[in-house]
Amino acid sequence: TQPLVSIVVPSYNYGHLIGETLDSLAAQTYGRWECVVVDDGSRDDTRAVVEAYAARDPRVRYVWQENARQAAARNNGIRHSSGDYFQFLDADDLVEPRKFERQVEYLESHADVDIVYSGVRYFSPGGGELSHSRLYSVWDDGRPWMPEVSGRGRAVLEPLLRNNIMVVN
Repeated sequence: TQPLVSIVVPSYNYGHLIGETLDSLAAQTYGRWECVVVDDGSRDDTRAVVEAYAARDPRVRYVWQENARQAAARNNGIRHSSGDYFQFLDADDLVEPRKFERQVEYLESHADVDIVYSGVRYFSPGGGELSHSRLYSVWDDGRPWMPEVSGRGRAVLEPLLRNNIMVVN
């Protein structure tokens, strides 16, 4: 069987955007995933939006907690997950359709690798077709900003600790 990917999504008052996030998960070419949305004490319609998705797709689950901030919500999501691999995703983020397929394939064929990451692009919500407004940099210069680091041990650990070379999701 294919490995299970657990996606942990902390959310605080993101009912207006989390539907797009869940749509991007539903569009994945890799189908063996579960998504745990941890509502961090929202006061908006986050619960209703996520529960509507969960009713249509049993891979989506809703967990509520008193507001304890993003790190606590991620940890709570891990406790409610059972995946072989974890993907952290914010409630206003999207993932490319082949992300899980490509990363699981890589991890499964490279047993000595523990973590993979990829580039990110930023977009302005509500700006129409998102694919036309995606930028590699928040500085609007269009250039990728994350270094491509690979290897093991110090080669990866030092840049990660020194410069935080990747976004968590």
